[in-house]
Amino acid sequence: MVFILPEKFRAVEGQENTLEGDVFSQESFECRLAEVDEAPEQQTPAAKTGGAAMKLAAEQLCFPKPTKEMANQLRPLFITANFGGIPIPKVMVDGGAVINLLPHRLLSKMGRTEKDLIPTHSTITNFAGGITKAYGILDVDVIVGTKELKVAFFVVDTTSTTYNALLNRDWIHQSLCVPSTLHQQLALWNEEGYMEIVEANPRPFLPSAMCFEARDCFAWHYHEMPGLDRKLVEHKLPIKEGYLLVKQARRRMSMETELKVKEEIERLLKAGFIKLAIYADWLANIVPVLKRKTGAVRICVDYRNLNEVSPMDEYASRWSYS
Repeated sequence: MVFILPEKFRAVEGQENTLEGDVFSQESFECRLAEVDEAPEQQTPAAKTGGAAMKLAAEQLCFPKPTKEMANQLRPLFITANFGGIPIPKVMVDGGAVINLLPHRLLSKMGRTEKDLIPTHSTITNFAGGITKAYGILDVDVIVGTKELKVAFFVVDTTSTTYNALLNRDWIHQSLCVPSTLHQQLALWNEEGYMEIVEANPRPFLPSAMCFEARDCFAWHYHEMPGLDRKLVEHKLPIKEGYLLVKQARRRMSMETELKVKEEIERLLKAGFIKLAIYADWLANIVPVLKRKTGAVRICVDYRNLNEVSPMDEYASRWSYS
C-alpha cells in the first residue's frame, strides 16, 4: 500500500532540507561546534554527546591509551629528584605511603649528619609488622621538574630498600601531582599553571659507576669464563630413599625455537658449562624462555620431578631484598 502526501506537504524544488529553528539545522550545528571548540569546560551534556571532538581545557589532563607493553610491565614509579642541590636517582613515588622516608645511608651523600635531624620518638611499622625507630626528621628542599617543595623525611636505618627515598601521598597532593605507574610518568602543574610531564627512570637498577669502571673484573659472556674448575665449588643433589628415577617424555617445540635452543646449547658446550651425558638416569625437558627485548632464548630445565625427591634443606637461605 502506498500513501501520497498532499501537495502542500511537498518540498519546493531547490529548497534546503532543513527546518528553521530546529536543533539539527546547519546554523545550530555550526554554533554548537564553535561552543565545543572555544569553551569545552562549559559544554552541556547534549553538546558533549554530539558529533564534535572534545578538546581538553588547559587545566585538564588526559593520559594516552595504554599500550599492551604498558599493561604487561609491573614497575613501580622511580624518578630522579633534586635533594638540596644534589640529584638523587631511584626516588620512589608511592601513593600508598603515609610518610616520607629517607634511608640513613643518604645523609652522608647529602652532606648532612645526625646533628641536622629534628629529634622524634616516632616508630615506623612496615606491612609485615616490623617496627623501626626513626633517627629523626630532616627537612629537605625537593625539586621535581621545576617545582620545589620543602619535604619532611623520617630518617630510618634500612639496608633492604630498593629506593633512595620515598615520597608519600601528602607530597603527591601538595605538589598537585598525578602519578601513573602504567604510563611510567608523573604529571604535575607548576607555579605558572602549566602542566609538566616527568618521565620515570626506565632502568633504575643499572650497575653502579664503580661496577662500570671495574667492568674488566666481571665476566659478561660465556666465552669469558670457560671451564669453571670443579675444585672451586661443587654441588650434589641427594635423592630420598625409595623413589624411582624419572625420565620425562620429550616435549615438542617449534622449529624456530628449536634452532635458538640448539644455538644456546652449543654456546654452553663451547664454554665448558655443560657436557654430553650418554645413558642418563634422569631426563628433564628444556623449557625455553623468550627474552622480549632481544628475542634471544634463555634455557631453563623442568626440575619438578627432581625437586619432589630431593630432601629439603633444614637451614634454608634467607631472602635477599637488595
